[in-house]
Amino acid sequence: MKKLILLALSLLVVCCGNDSNKNQEIVKKSNEFAEMGEYPGPKDTPQKFKKSYVEKLIAPHIRKAKQTLPKAKKKFLEGLPHGYSFFVTVDLRSNSGDKENAFIEVERWDNNKITGILSTKLQLVKEYQFGQRLIVSEDNVIDWTITSPDGKEEGNFIGKFLDSYYEKQDSQ
Repeated sequence: MKKLILLALSLLVVCCGNDSNKNQEIVKKSNEFAEMGEYPGPKDTPQKFKKSYVEKLIAPHIRKAKQTLPKAKKKFLEGLPHGYSFFVTVDLRSNSGDKENAFIEVERWDNNKITGILSTKLQLVKEYQFGQRLIVSEDNVIDWTITSPDGKEEGNFIGKFLDSYYEKQDSQ
């Protein structure tokens, strides 16, 4: 019997070149940290990939996420039911040029600016810390996830695709 995987995936992508200046364009860091306690959000199953390989695999899923983001944003702004959480996924870059996808739990969404808490324990990009408050541009969102108290997810196009991809690889 196939195991239904509802876990989000944090991709570790080794990049060539140094794009550290892009960090300032993508994310504003705060010195504020949230007390994370028992974390109810998407679980990460990090994998390391060559950049070109993973980008080809996930490109259609990023497009789908971006197409559906306005509707998901509207849902968030109208208010999610008690116990539900909204996450966006963005690429974070290290000063050395490594890139890693990260979940940010959305606290506020003002026009094009999203304020939230870094909810991924990063493995490559050490310039950011779990629980750190970040401000990101909506333009830099590559995926979104709404989680319910019972663990169901809406969105998470990249994670769901990669979970099914690895499930197929494991069964071969």
